Amino acid sequence: MNRKERNQYVEQHIKDYLPQEYQQADVKVYEVNKRNGIIQDGLVVRQKGVAVSPMLYLDAYDYSYPETALKKTARDYVDIVANGQNLIEMLVEKMKGEENILNRVTLRAINRERNTVFLADKPYMKLQDLAFYPVVEITNNLSLDINYDLCSIMNLSGKEILGIAAKNLIEQKPVISSITDVLIDENIIPAILPAEELREVFPVPMYVVTNSNKYFGAAHIMNPNVMKAFRISFRVSSISCRHRCTS
Repeated sequence: MNRKERNQYVEQHIKDYLPQEYQQADVKVYEVNKRNGIIQDGLVVRQKGVAVSPMLYLDAYDYSYPETALKKTARDYVDIVANGQNLIEMLVEKMKGEENILNRVTLRAINRERNTVFLADKPYMKLQDLAFYPVVEITNNLSLDINYDLCSIMNLSGKEILGIAAKNLIEQKPVISSITDVLIDENIIPAILPAEELREVFPVPMYVVTNSNKYFGAAHIMNPNVMKAFRISFRVSSISCRHRCTS
């Protein structure tokens, strides 16, 4: 089956293999552009009264054998919920009363046109074809998306959350590197191409804007300090070297 058929199959039949408490849940497979040019499909089973639901990507499962793959998908989803529920509940409780959690709120960039369904329940800012939505950074590689339900839990509007995220982004230190340096440092270009020749490929300066972790850093194109640094005189590549967004 193709991707569309697989997604429809999952949406229609996943409850057959989920526990009883999921039978009234809303099931949806979202199309998300997680990497530059690569679209992935994420399953979300949203239970009634639950503010946060994880997303499980379907591309890791072989749906050549639909029933077997669906059983594994359902089992893995339940395991993710069970393993993550304590963490989610802890974060939600912290969000209700601890200001330091708000210090971890920042922006994440994503292609707006390709992710309209994903963005439907989230506040976001627009810039050309991009959307910038708020997340709580739990660790360098783990974050929690903020939707309107979480905004309500924190007694904040979507506009207020975006304001906090934008303020925190300004206080973070962006990393600005030439695209040639990034390609060399990250070993993206094969070693057979000398650095001198690589630099000749980009005679007009182009730059990469990211964060100190070089992970989901493209949101820094919304950081006014970055624009001041460039003085609008450079061509800016807004692609972080490990950017997952266009998630």
